[in-house]
Amino acid sequence: MCDEEYQTYVCQFTDVVYRTALNATKSYHDAQDILQNTFFKLLQTDMLFQDENHIRRWLIRVALNESRNLKKSYWKRMVEPVEDLSDRASVSGEPNNDLYERVMTIPPKYRMIIHLFYYEDYSILEIANLLHVNAATIRTRLCRGRKILKKLILEDI
Repeated sequence: MCDEEYQTYVCQFTDVVYRTALNATKSYHDAQDILQNTFFKLLQTDMLFQDENHIRRWLIRVALNESRNLKKSYWKRMVEPVEDLSDRASVSGEPNNDLYERVMTIPPKYRMIIHLFYYEDYSILEIANLLHVNAATIRTRLCRGRKILKKLILEDI
């Protein structure tokens, strides 16, 4: 991969990878680390990508794997996390940040699916392939996530 092509991919997909990592980790600093690791792996790979959609899916998959690896690391298991909500960056281009903040509070297995479905515009089958989960499971989690989100919204009214 040439430098110009790599720079193009970095500029084009930084937001997608960052939002995916932020959604998975709920930590600004961890999302930044995952962003760097993901693009470093892109630089190292000798994989030939078919089109932009293929590289986008590959980058999201790598970001999700990096997030899981981070959660499994010794440091993350042994250190108690400090939740600092003021440190969390707002996501650019989101139409409703208040709604996105509510999405960030639901359990991770629902949050990731809602994020990929609504904010990244993936279909249920594409999400199933990305997460290596059955499509019926994705539909169920999406439905349950919507119910949880609806409950949160109605509590605030």
